[in-house]
Amino acid sequence: GYGGSGFGSGGNQYYSPRNTSNSTTIPHFVSSAGVSLHLHTVEPTVFDFANRDYYSIRTPCSVLAGTFLSGNSILHALELHTGLKGRTRPLPKWTQRNGILAGMRGGTDEIRSVCKNLFEHGCSVAGVLIGDWTGVKSSASGYSGSASSIGGGANNSNNSAHSGLGSNSSWYNYVLEREHYTGWQSLMDSLERRGISVGLYLSPYLEEIPMHLRSGRRYLFGEATAGDYFVKRRVGEVGSGSTGAAAGHAKKSEAMAD
Repeated sequence: GYGGSGFGSGGNQYYSPRNTSNSTTIPHFVSSAGVSLHLHTVEPTVFDFANRDYYSIRTPCSVLAGTFLSGNSILHALELHTGLKGRTRPLPKWTQRNGILAGMRGGTDEIRSVCKNLFEHGCSVAGVLIGDWTGVKSSASGYSGSASSIGGGANNSNNSAHSGLGSNSSWYNYVLEREHYTGWQSLMDSLERRGISVGLYLSPYLEEIPMHLRSGRRYLFGEATAGDYFVKRRVGEVGSGSTGAAAGHAKKSEAMAD
């Protein structure tokens, strides 16, 4: 696992720049016997479970600090661990309804087409999670309406290695792109009539967008800059870092909002 800060990491043996997840691994494991070990150190750590009689932990530091917990099952050990480290809030009730949560991209027509296909095949849908509602970048950093299937990233030249709900093919300016999602309210109404909830992709990052996309809509990077909302480096400049969706490809224009 990697016990680093999870901010700006990438391009080494512990973290691949092709990893498009916003998550960062932590130095913690739980055994089938209900034993939990969580390290407190932040250095890169290697867990070796190859030997059946023992396991080894290697990390480049002089002191190895951690917490052992013993439960009567894996679930019990996780309960003890989250009791110390904290628990996430329960998911919304609509996520627990009978049906899939379908991640989609591609614009209004693509969402309708995929949903129609699911309904025709008798698939129950509890929610639709839309990843590119802010608009899609082209290889020239302009607007592109290219479609993709469930859970897939737009397959353009600057995003061929990325997939999932959010990726660096979508603009980190969280304002609805109505050219990409025409008839947005009609789409929302049709999904609501079927009892389907809608989730939208967000991250804590903002980025500059081209001038032609700022007209007639909010420009959140500009607002955050003017309002002094960004996390700053010690020298006072706006800090930049790679997001999980664009790991290893961060630009100075990408910054994390406080």
